[in-house]
Amino acid sequence: MTRRLTVTLCLSFCAVLAVSACAGEPWVDTRREAGSLSQVGESTPDRVAICHAGDADRATLEAMANRECAKTGRTAHYVSSTRFQCRLVTPHRSFFACR
Repeated sequence: MTRRLTVTLCLSFCAVLAVSACAGEPWVDTRREAGSLSQVGESTPDRVAICHAGDADRATLEAMANRECAKTGRTAHYVSSTRFQCRLVTPHRSFFACR
């Protein structure tokens, strides 16, 4: 292996490690355009979408979803998850139905 390839691989590995170490806190995807009432995020009053890292605790996600559903007097029920559909440090999105 050439020295240049070795350095490139080492730097790539370090970059991946740095990004994975920066896993962000879970957040409810209720984004809106500035000055607009319409949402551009995935959450609706009947469905809560939470963006999170892969190692997020399921109980934490359920508690967050329950807080959102409680605003309309309902409880959260897990529906599904998608991978790599949110931001870089919180790439996964889990959906909960408010019932």
